[in-house]
Amino acid sequence: MLTDVGNPERIEVEWELNAVPEWAWPSLGDRVWVMGRWVFDCGHGGETDPVTYRTEIHPPRAVAVFRERPERMPVEGFEALVPATRADVFISGYGGRLIEFAACTDWLADWPDCRISATVPINDRDYEFDIPVPQWPDRPPDARLQWRIVNQSGPSAMPSFRRVELGPGDIWPVPSAEAPTHLHVRVRMAGLPASPPPLFASSIILSWDKLRTEPLDRFRVTTRFLHVFNDLDGLYRGDPV
Repeated sequence: MLTDVGNPERIEVEWELNAVPEWAWPSLGDRVWVMGRWVFDCGHGGETDPVTYRTEIHPPRAVAVFRERPERMPVEGFEALVPATRADVFISGYGGRLIEFAACTDWLADWPDCRISATVPINDRDYEFDIPVPQWPDRPPDARLQWRIVNQSGPSAMPSFRRVELGPGDIWPVPSAEAPTHLHVRVRMAGLPASPPPLFASSIILSWDKLRTEPLDRFRVTTRFLHVFNDLDGLYRGDPV
């Protein structure tokens, strides 16, 4: 899928404006699983700059962003911030107005078969992926994986949709010789009615259910002053200088 000109180490993933909510956007250092249309986007570059032509996934239909971060989870009878993996998963056929433009160029806008639609069917398959377990080398040997699911919002520009949720048999640990290394997820969409269009928008938070047996180190930190180098805001009355 990569090209040997331009930026050979970059894979661009492009979703149209307002088609994907901000909670599902990846950040620097996150791992991402993506499924979508693999296209050669002629909208980049031109005759005077041909090297910026490139292939990309445009638009995706499914994105899972894996973030390693502390999350509040139940541990041995109480809630605590523990190492966790958070998977923000967004599956939607609402990809923006580019999706049926393959034959709809500026000079063929009046072509009878030129269709402009913002939604593509995504009910032709189930969507399966693995979530890596949180890295916790000193966890107790009898610790077990636990997870919870948080429903998230859909795109603001999508007029209506059918929310899809995970069932009891749609998520399970992947066994290994010592301890599970991944959590397998299956989002069932095959054969669902096309209208209203199905949508999956949830976060899956994965952690271990026990802390290490050794006592935790505790430190007291006192902050004596705070120097703001750039608050990314203009200077207003009352701001610290």
